[in-house]
Amino acid sequence: MNVKIIKPPAGGTVRVPASKSLAQRMIICAALAERDTHIIFTESSRDIEAAIRCVEAIGASVDRVSDGGLIVSPRAYASSPTNQLIDTVLDCGDSAAVLRFILPVCGALGLNVLISMGVGLARRPHQALFDVLSIHGYELLRHKNILSCGGELLSGIYKLQGNFSSQYISGLMMALPLTGGESEMHITGPLVSRPYVDLTVDVLCMYGVEVNEKDNIFYSNRINDACSNRLRRLFRYKKLHPKGWFVLS
Repeated sequence: MNVKIIKPPAGGTVRVPASKSLAQRMIICAALAERDTHIIFTESSRDIEAAIRCVEAIGASVDRVSDGGLIVSPRAYASSPTNQLIDTVLDCGDSAAVLRFILPVCGALGLNVLISMGVGLARRPHQALFDVLSIHGYELLRHKNILSCGGELLSGIYKLQGNFSSQYISGLMMALPLTGGESEMHITGPLVSRPYVDLTVDVLCMYGVEVNEKDNIFYSNRINDACSNRLRRLFRYKKLHPKGWFVLS
């Protein structure tokens, strides 16, 4: 018996997940903006949910809407130290990116918080970031999987090795414009995962923060005084590019 197999044409519908790297950055920046941001994406993930939990813990409001996305309303600001959220717990789960982004942000805002890490996250290296935050005014005390954080991150010159996680650099890029002064990040050696740093720069640009680079030094321009040291919201809708194009190859 002869059987002829004919390759059928490719077709159908495939649902692909949102880019968690982009979603996490946008959720955190939206929590620091002046007005609401509507973020549209297809599906969530544990890492995206960790970002949502953490921004809600520091006072932002996140509403899920019918298009599958989120409306993020920024946290309320006050000049008084009574705004410091004493002993509020931020649950990062096992998301290293969320920990490394939200920790510098809490420092820049002067928040006294407790940060909870999942078992896997607690085993990962973070000490280089902890050290640079402590040097610049944000004190961290670790007990097993809990970080007790207090103080306030100050503007200045930050020195990091480029062969550590690029997430350290991204987290500081989000945080330093909130300190109210001029800051520089001096990177020693080659910068790993450069595309993720570029992604952070792009997201910050959407919110009105300009990051310039020259000779392995990143400069973050001070926020316009009219913004009261907040990130400015310059857009309303942003569709997240999916990470699942491999399913079409």
